[in-house]
Amino acid sequence: MNSATDSATPSQVTIARLNARGFGVVANPPGEIGRLHLAGALPGEEIQFHLRAKRSGARWGLVENVITPSPHRVQPKCPHAPGNLPCGPGASVCGGCAMQHIDYAEQLRIKQERVAALFAAKSLTVNSWADPLASDPFGYRHQARIGVRWVAKKGRLLAGFRESLSNRITDCTRCEVLIPSVGRTLDKLTQCLAGLSIADQIAQVEVVSGDEHAALIVRHLTPLPHQDAARLADFGREHSLGVYTQSGGPHSIAPLLLPDGFTLDYTLDGLRIGFAPGDFIQNNLKLNRTMVAQAIDWLAPQTHERIIDLFCGIGNFSLPLARRCKALAGVEGSEQSVARGGDNAKRNAITNASFHAADLSNRLALEQQAPDWWREDYAAALLDPPRSGAGALTGWLCDHVRSRLLYVSCNPESLVKDIVGLAGSYRLVRAGIIDMFPHTAHCEVMCLLEKR
Repeated sequence: MNSATDSATPSQVTIARLNARGFGVVANPPGEIGRLHLAGALPGEEIQFHLRAKRSGARWGLVENVITPSPHRVQPKCPHAPGNLPCGPGASVCGGCAMQHIDYAEQLRIKQERVAALFAAKSLTVNSWADPLASDPFGYRHQARIGVRWVAKKGRLLAGFRESLSNRITDCTRCEVLIPSVGRTLDKLTQCLAGLSIADQIAQVEVVSGDEHAALIVRHLTPLPHQDAARLADFGREHSLGVYTQSGGPHSIAPLLLPDGFTLDYTLDGLRIGFAPGDFIQNNLKLNRTMVAQAIDWLAPQTHERIIDLFCGIGNFSLPLARRCKALAGVEGSEQSVARGGDNAKRNAITNASFHAADLSNRLALEQQAPDWWREDYAAALLDPPRSGAGALTGWLCDHVRSRLLYVSCNPESLVKDIVGLAGSYRLVRAGIIDMFPHTAHCEVMCLLEKR
């Protein structure tokens, strides 16, 4: 997105709707301004704004004042979120939460309405919409990447998320959606990083947390001097955090400080699921438990059935399902995750689950290699693909899954596209949204499909 100079004088407009990013859209922008999208706005509001950026004929800006507020407007808990008013030109506004100024019930309604519209646009009929799976609105996020930048002109270090409508780092003192052990100490973390001798060579800090313990992964672009390593370790001890360093790719992640008894794992369906820095986990562990319980309820696995879990990761759905069926095959592109899934099966004494590494985006290669799991038939399947969807597998699913599919998606657009590809063999029975990331426009969806 190209930067544009903040307008000195705010203009006044009325908001028609929200776009897919949670920005207010102005139906008739003033003058020759082109399409206009405003962070911190709500439908029906009459607001004053200032411009921040332009891209592809559209203008993007921030709400400065609200003349006529929506009944759904609330004061954001985070001082850095859009919607804190007044918000003049030059204000540092975090891009992590686009909807914190909207009451939570309305956030859920907006997301469900948007997903339903995507289905309707493709003439997909849902027999039953489930109630949304709602989250705790704050302190829910167990994994995040915090940007770090040394600003030479200011002679200081900034740590936080990217600004709304900018590549700059927000000057954050705290984050209300991160787990409290990290979110409430951002200012202290910034002070620690600023005191490093290579402060200008720290690229990011990744937060990762299980149920009991949290850790920081510090990405550094040059070798970490001994005194800097000692300073980071002291910070970890003071705040009861594990500390890892990362000098290159994921393979370079190495422990610097692990407190006594430190583990990265979480409880799920009476199981303990272990993971390591660099593994994919669900960011919202509490809602993940609710999501997995709903998946089991909807898919209704039977003790005589063979089930396949595609894009299985470290076994988040696989292992609870394996406890309820005859045999479970989990398939995943990451060999590290496949190994972790096997380890988690052993850890929990589950013997009827097997894990396999395969590129699920390459149907031609799968057909040529024809691994055992690919040639088998299954009573049911669960799939939880990345944002790109599971388009390479729709034909295989139609041919090899006899009864039902449970599709969990982090991208409603690719989900709808895939369901259209499955519509000749499966009918859409039930759907519902999963609000993994409150205060953002992000929305996950669960769908149950049955063989025609």
